[in-house]
Amino acid sequence: MGVHHSKFVHGGRLPGAHAPHVKHVADEHLPKPGKSLTVKASVPPSIVERKRKTEGNESIVVALENGDKIPVNVPKGLRAGEEFTYTMKENAEIEKVFASTLPSIPGMEVVCAKPILWATVTFNFTSGRYDNARMGTSVGSLLQEAQAKILEQVIHAKCNACLGMSFSITNDSTPGEKSGLGWKVVIVTACGTPAIVIPRKGRAHGSC
Repeated sequence: MGVHHSKFVHGGRLPGAHAPHVKHVADEHLPKPGKSLTVKASVPPSIVERKRKTEGNESIVVALENGDKIPVNVPKGLRAGEEFTYTMKENAEIEKVFASTLPSIPGMEVVCAKPILWATVTFNFTSGRYDNARMGTSVGSLLQEAQAKILEQVIHAKCNACLGMSFSITNDSTPGEKSGLGWKVVIVTACGTPAIVIPRKGRAHGSC
């Protein structure tokens, strides 16, 4: 019997009021959300050659309007000259979001705070003794996924920081009968307050 697993990531906002901005920050100074770009292309005869249709393992390079070139996978079952569309999703700029368990960022001033955001990552898998012991090394990646989900929402809330973040990990097990493999579920939950922070004037310079 093989090892099976599934994973689900969810997120949302807890309804509530928030105070108005102390200072206005233009959108162009905030991290940008991810966006989807749909590209149209046609199958060049060179990748089909003796084959009558594409097999799904071919790729071509497509030039975008801004001059950039990206590799695109060609769908299976197309003939030379046929058109297809490819949707590319750019990642949100989560690396530009401050994430901290602290209520504020040293050297920064909080000028806006919005309702609390949450995220959960649920990981189900069949497990034996070895898999239970190994799960401890996998919790870090689940924490990262939960944080990434929150930071994406922070960007959509037009903020650049998530303050007072907290994490919790729960798990439950169902013992196996004959195979020795039982079901285990691990749930990682994260929450935090989306905020806008700006450099504080006259802050001290140093390193840590």
